[in-house]
Amino acid sequence: MTTRTRPTSVSPLLYITLLSLFLPSLSFAQDVRTWITRDGIKHQGSIMFMSSKSVTIKGPKGMISLPIAKLSEEDLRFIQQRKSQTKKQQKLGPAQSPFPPGMSKKGMPPRVIQKTVSPTTTPPIPKQALPATTAFVPGKWPSTVKTTFSPADIQTVSETKREGYIYRSPHFEFRSPFRLPHRAVRSFSLVFEATYDLAKAMPIGLNPQARGNGYYITELFVNNEDYFAAGGPPGSAGSFFPNTGKILVPLPSLGVTRKSNNILVNRGAVGRTLIHEVTHQVMMRWLPLIPIWMGEGFAEITSALPYEAGYFRLSRMSKAIRLSTGSGPGAGRSFEMVPLQRLMSISPQAWSTAVSQNKGQQNYRSACILTYYFLRLDGQGQGKRLINYITAKQKGVNDSEALNTYLLDGRSYEQLQKGFTRAWREEGLKITFSK
Repeated sequence: MTTRTRPTSVSPLLYITLLSLFLPSLSFAQDVRTWITRDGIKHQGSIMFMSSKSVTIKGPKGMISLPIAKLSEEDLRFIQQRKSQTKKQQKLGPAQSPFPPGMSKKGMPPRVIQKTVSPTTTPPIPKQALPATTAFVPGKWPSTVKTTFSPADIQTVSETKREGYIYRSPHFEFRSPFRLPHRAVRSFSLVFEATYDLAKAMPIGLNPQARGNGYYITELFVNNEDYFAAGGPPGSAGSFFPNTGKILVPLPSLGVTRKSNNILVNRGAVGRTLIHEVTHQVMMRWLPLIPIWMGEGFAEITSALPYEAGYFRLSRMSKAIRLSTGSGPGAGRSFEMVPLQRLMSISPQAWSTAVSQNKGQQNYRSACILTYYFLRLDGQGQGKRLINYITAKQKGVNDSEALNTYLLDGRSYEQLQKGFTRAWREEGLKITFSK
């Protein structure tokens, strides 16, 4: 990314929402109408989705984001009516399958223009449907993860202004404001599927699953202005929204820009931003169970790993994490860390406040090396304390008890800090702690 300091994924309100409950996804029926802004500009189209700041419609010219503050009173009443209808429908029963009648995910033919297939909606996850039985078992880490996904499995759902520009890989659906070159579709799909496979390969039993057995959804935007209008946090290069399960990303953050009729693609710019946000997305079932520093730590670890064309190299993970702590001469040799007690008790509000004030880098980097410590350096290096902690949270143990009993495991913060410093020194990283 060119503007963010670290991968800003969730605004304070969004992460508070994540830690409390999953709100219904505001997806709407195809009601084509004329929208009129307060300055008299007219747009024709139907609602696709909305955030607290904007509504995105699909019209003859493709996807358009309209700031809610600029809509007419009539438009605002219409939005409120549709929201009320959606909530009533959700009370009547479970969401319908995202697949066409009689067709499963495995039955979807590859690389076929399917104009009859509508974009997948994202059914909400009720709080009681969060994982309750998955077994977390320590295992051996792989030295590499290479996705088994083949570009031949890419589906073009739609490539028209009327229907939108929608593409699918086996587990992901991404929607663009314009037709994407095949090399960009292939590059995005490889990142999506490789990150999914990486989360699945982590030997702690994450077992990623999309909502409603459907697809993970990503909305792409022409520029930062459209992205921010749709609810993207200012200063961020991509966002995961836990209330809808969607990722929003401006295409320039992924190296794709449009100039007149030309689409320019910088393949080298795709990786880190998307890997970070996709990690949040495929871990969305687990995020309510873990603190913000750990959720961000997982995403920082995956985005720090060497990646190329669907291939992650894990053989030298410690070195990759060390190098992620800084840049320039001496990078990866020393790091000034947030004190562990302060980091492990930071609230989502305090985390996001630091990010909004451009003071979040140290938090992200500290979260990365602390999460990695619990995964691969603590104890016998099998992540048992981390696994025991998540298992306890899964069973309903409260935050304080789970932290003290399973993660600290009888250690004081001072003892943990000494063991943490010693373990990283053996990996070649000198740790000091800020005041």
